[in-house]
Amino acid sequence: MIFPQEVPTPIPLFAPSAAPAAAGAPAAATLAATPLPLTVDAAASAATTGATAATAAPATDLASILALVIYLAFFGWIGYRRGATRETITFVVSLGMFFLLQRFSDRFVSIADKFGKGLAFATGQEIPAVSPLGAWAEANQTTFLISIWLVVVVFTYFMTQHFVRKSKSNGWAVLAGWGNALVFATVFAPLLTGLIFPGATPPDEVNHLLILSFLGNIWNEFLRLFGEFWALIGPLDTQIVFLGMVVLVLLAAFTLRTSAKAKK
Repeated sequence: MIFPQEVPTPIPLFAPSAAPAAAGAPAAATLAATPLPLTVDAAASAATTGATAATAAPATDLASILALVIYLAFFGWIGYRRGATRETITFVVSLGMFFLLQRFSDRFVSIADKFGKGLAFATGQEIPAVSPLGAWAEANQTTFLISIWLVVVVFTYFMTQHFVRKSKSNGWAVLAGWGNALVFATVFAPLLTGLIFPGATPPDEVNHLLILSFLGNIWNEFLRLFGEFWALIGPLDTQIVFLGMVVLVLLAAFTLRTSAKAKK
C-alpha cells in the first residue's frame, strides 16, 4: 500500500487577511498577534528600570517626610515662642473659619452681593440685580473665601500677639503650632500646585475633607516608615527596646531631680 506524499505547507510572510464571511455564516475569529520575545538586553533593561523605580519610591517618600518634619518644626517653633494660649486661639479661629467658609460659602457670597448693593445705594447709583462685587465673588468663589480666611487669621495673629498675655511655652504651644501648620498646608498647598508644577491642574475648590485626607496620608506614611525601620532592626529589637527603657528611666530621674531642686 502506498501512502500519499505529504506536501509541506509554506510559511506565510504576512498575516492572512480574513475573507469576507458569507451571509448567515458566523464571523471568523480574529487572529491575535503573538508578541516577539524580549532580547537579553531588553529584558535586562526592563528589569533595571523596574528596580530603579522601586528604589526611588521610598527615597521620594522619605524626602517628603523630611520636608514635612522641617515644616512642622518651623510652625512648632513659632507656637513655642508665642505661647500656648495665643497659638491655641489662633488655631481654633483658623480651623473654625476654614470649616465655616466651606459650610456657608453661598451665604458669604450673598453677603458680598448685598454689601455691593449697599455701596451702590450709599453712593447714589442705581441698585443692580447683582452687584459687581457679588458677581466677582460668585465667579471666583475659592479666591474670595480664602481671602476672607487669610484676613481673619492674620488679624487674629495680630490681636493675640498684642492683647493676649503670653502663657507658658510648653508642648501644648508646639501642638497648636503644628495644628496651624496643617491648616495652612491644606489651604495653600493645592493652590500653589499650578505655580510650582506648571503642568499640573490645581483643584477648583479647597475642600474641608482635605484635612482629614492629609492627616490620614501622614499617619499611613509614618506607619510604613516605622514598619520598614522595625524590619531593618529586627535582629536587634530586644536590645533596642531595652535601650529605650533605660533612656526613659534616665529622663524620668533627671526630671524628678530638676523639680526637686526647683522646690528648694
